[in-house]
Amino acid sequence: SGSDSFTYTVTSGGATETATVTVNIANTVPVTLVVDNLTDNIALNQCVTATPGDCSLRGAISVAQNGDTIVFASDLSSLSSVEGGIPTITLVGSEIEITSSVTISGPGADKLIVNGGGGQNRIFLINGLSLNVVISGLSLTSGGGFGGGISSVGGAIFARCQLTLDGMHIYENSTASGGGVAFIDGGPYTIKNSTINTNDASFNGGGIDKEGSGSLTVTNSTISGNTLAGPSAIGGGGVFSGGTGGNLIIRNSTITGNSANKGGGIGIIGGALSLGSTIVAGNSVPVPTDGPEINTVLPSTVTSAGFNIIGDSAGDSANTGSPITYAASDILDTNPQLGTLANNGGTTPTHKPDPGFPGHDKGCAFGATLDQRGFPRTVDWPSIPDGACTGLEAVSSTDIGSVELLAPTAANATVSGRAVNAIGRGLVNVSIVLSDIEGRTVGTARTNSFGYFTVFNVPAGADYVIMARSKRFQFDPSSYIVAVKDNVTDVLFVAE
Repeated sequence: SGSDSFTYTVTSGGATETATVTVNIANTVPVTLVVDNLTDNIALNQCVTATPGDCSLRGAISVAQNGDTIVFASDLSSLSSVEGGIPTITLVGSEIEITSSVTISGPGADKLIVNGGGGQNRIFLINGLSLNVVISGLSLTSGGGFGGGISSVGGAIFARCQLTLDGMHIYENSTASGGGVAFIDGGPYTIKNSTINTNDASFNGGGIDKEGSGSLTVTNSTISGNTLAGPSAIGGGGVFSGGTGGNLIIRNSTITGNSANKGGGIGIIGGALSLGSTIVAGNSVPVPTDGPEINTVLPSTVTSAGFNIIGDSAGDSANTGSPITYAASDILDTNPQLGTLANNGGTTPTHKPDPGFPGHDKGCAFGATLDQRGFPRTVDWPSIPDGACTGLEAVSSTDIGSVELLAPTAANATVSGRAVNAIGRGLVNVSIVLSDIEGRTVGTARTNSFGYFTVFNVPAGADYVIMARSKRFQFDPSSYIVAVKDNVTDVLFVAE
């Protein structure tokens, strides 16, 4: 897209007239816009040229047209704006409005953060029922919810459109309704392979607020540690769903550690909720009868598709406001034995359960082939009795929740991590050597442009020494002993 101008001159009867005409030219073929600048400067919008540093995220979105794709340069980690060692785009005073049906494809939620800037503005506004937007591979944090659409609704994102969020980490945002994300009418909406945690709101939905006629499907995702608190709060610490005609469907997900006045995990008023192979446990409310896990108010309906873990202590599954009829395959009022929210592989944090937890091999795939982390969805542990999942798109031996436990004998493991300098920037081309205790090399790798590495095909069940080597940098320490029982994901080398 762009503009062009030309000047024409007409002479008649000895008189001369000159005029300039400017023609705006719109894209007719979708293009790919490459963000290569971490500043929040809308004037940097020359995003299809090869000039370095000429395209910001705000600039790319301002010129994007229907069907365009926005991607990010591979060398962002070498730029100056980083947060905790991760490249960061920090907004300056206002949200970014998306007005076209575009795809924003980030490099991974663990590789790029969009920070709201610490003010009251949210991060993204998408306010158009005809828009169809996909956002993937980003972390969104420090959104304040103020802006267009309905102000104070949607801490990081306000959506009245059709929207898919894939591989996102949405955390530490805050506003009145939908501390992390708000979906208002429109739809359908999809959240998959994502983590929404530690957001807060004061009216509806600490993590997610879905209201109106739009449907929302959540798969392979984690909703954790969100808070709803305030004198006017209605409900839903993790998720709130309100309004008629808008269904909430949750599959293969984990909802835990959220809190609210009612519906610590999920609050629903109107519409329908369907749960399948999902953990809703470890959430809380001040008064146990107000639904620590789920609070439902008529005329809403709740349907179990089976294979869920609901509640972690006596009475949790029954204290739901209106009664819920559970399936025979549901596991009620039982501690799911979840680990803390942590990097367990993949690009988003998850709650990895203990081997042998109540949902181990007791879930149902519902068509999923991978878990939230991108690991195989169904891994059978021969020592664990299987559940009763059968039928179309159903695979037995799946674990309940967003994480599938990998059997130690099923495959070799991986050892991954990062090499950074003293201020957290990734270091490229660092040599990584993994050796057994007797000094024999088991595997090697080199860090990529962001400083990340992975050593593949490591036999599980042993201790190894991992070492970082570079001609340009010295690391302290330069080696670690790692116990490899499963995939190891958090090895960090810091250069002096």
